Amino acid sequence: MKVAVLVVGYNCEPYVERLCASLQRATGIWRVYFWDNGSSDDSAADLSLPSVDLVVHRNAVNRGFAAACNQGAAGLRSNLILFLNPDTRLFDDSLAAPVKLLQHEDHARTGIVGIEALSRGAKRAVFIERNGKQVALIRRNLSRLEFGPEQTSVRGGDAFVWSHHFVP
Repeated sequence: MKVAVLVVGYNCEPYVERLCASLQRATGIWRVYFWDNGSSDDSAADLSLPSVDLVVHRNAVNRGFAAACNQGAAGLRSNLILFLNPDTRLFDDSLAAPVKLLQHEDHARTGIVGIEALSRGAKRAVFIERNGKQVALIRRNLSRLEFGPEQTSVRGGDAFVWSHHFVP
């Protein structure tokens, strides 16, 4: 099962080259939709993905991030959609584990999988996962991103149960 990637961008030209290189290397991508949200720079002009199907849409005005995400997702015909900010990047194998997880019958009703954007100012993030292999994967990915124990904690267990005992 391949993933459709939806990128909503607004004046993100400085990030486009790095984003494209990341998307070229990542495995499992079926199509990339770049939704330019009324940019005044050349964000969409520099997009180049020779080995991935690329569809570019342009809004005449900035409709807001959430509105553009909904606008883009409404027209997608894919079982899996990755919402990706233009200032992020994927590792070659970033999609393998989440896709495998979502394909497993135990997770057939899962609607969303995500990771906290520590780069957006969160001082600390706690990840709770009951599957031991996934706990190891989360730890490995956080390490690759150079987030240390002072910024993150990964715990085995049920997130719903854990959330009832959480004290900030």
